[in-house]
Amino acid sequence: MINKDKKILIISAWLPGGGVETVISNFSRIMSVKGYEIKVISLSDYLEWNWFKNKEFTISFYPVFKKENEISIFNVISNFGKVNRILQKEIKEYLPSNILITHTLLGLFVGRLKSHFDTHIYYWPMNTVFNAKTQGYKMVNHIYNFLKRKYVKYMVKPFDGAICISSQIREQLSYIDETARFLTFAPLNQRAQITLNESPSSPHFIFVGRIDQRKNLCFLLESLAKIKLDNWKLDIVGEGPEKERAYDLCEKLEIQDNINWIGLRFPPFSEMPSYTSIIMTSLSEGFPMVIIDALLSGIPVICPTHLSIYNDAILESENGYGYEQNSNESLTHVIEKIYCQRKVYNGKHISEQCLNNFGDDQFFKRFGEILN
Repeated sequence: MINKDKKILIISAWLPGGGVETVISNFSRIMSVKGYEIKVISLSDYLEWNWFKNKEFTISFYPVFKKENEISIFNVISNFGKVNRILQKEIKEYLPSNILITHTLLGLFVGRLKSHFDTHIYYWPMNTVFNAKTQGYKMVNHIYNFLKRKYVKYMVKPFDGAICISSQIREQLSYIDETARFLTFAPLNQRAQITLNESPSSPHFIFVGRIDQRKNLCFLLESLAKIKLDNWKLDIVGEGPEKERAYDLCEKLEIQDNINWIGLRFPPFSEMPSYTSIIMTSLSEGFPMVIIDALLSGIPVICPTHLSIYNDAILESENGYGYEQNSNESLTHVIEKIYCQRKVYNGKHISEQCLNNFGDDQFFKRFGEILN
């Protein structure tokens, strides 16, 4: 039987199946090997795939929020009593020594939970804390950013600390003096057998992610339409609300024959051909696990330099390149450059470098300092 000191409870408002779930799965695998027991609570029941099956944790679903856009301050307050009863019941039955909460809004419940239970409660955000940009006048943006900082500070202060999966998140929370910040990065999917990527003879790229505005796929398609490379291909792994728009754009740009629409595939590199690189065009990310998984497989990375993953994991000309955000010219140049220099990249070196920085032992050492 696992004692109380080895029990960790993860609470999330929304788990459809994606990056957050990958982090939780990898975390549970590492911690279970070290003798910990993990339980997950989801306040939604929407699933794109059964990502939680055959994993090293148990999970309970409570369909409080039916859609992601229902997770707002107003809906959380209106469901305050319901959510509080759920959390009180689960904690009383499970008796964890540590609780990790992934959504900022759920900070509303931390003070009440700490008054009832002898447990440590940590904030564990999975995306950049300040990632929303408003359109309009500078004064409007200034007021919005001011209010957002006040809101985040109010929500985060009651926690015992913030577990940061990227250096950017740690920096964004630095103004909250009352909250300790621990940089652990995110756990990768370390595998016993790693099939290493071999650079193809013709340009072959891959995009992985939910096809929505934040992932910025249409920007990538516009950039690819401008490259001066023959017979290039792009595999698109994912689904989402922007897929039809992206598909129409391919036809308008006359690049539809260059695109392979893969759909959902988990894990994304389970049927890996040779790739020139993975390309990420997201407007915001926490610590994108797909990039780490690509590096582990020896695949070079192209990503915008404003993302934290660029500073945390990318070494120019060794395992990838960065480009200027929302610059088609910059991205086009980098895509052509990474193909022309494909022989410079060594899949084994890229994979070993990733393991040395983000492997299981390194993650547990960083996370273990929090538990101790």
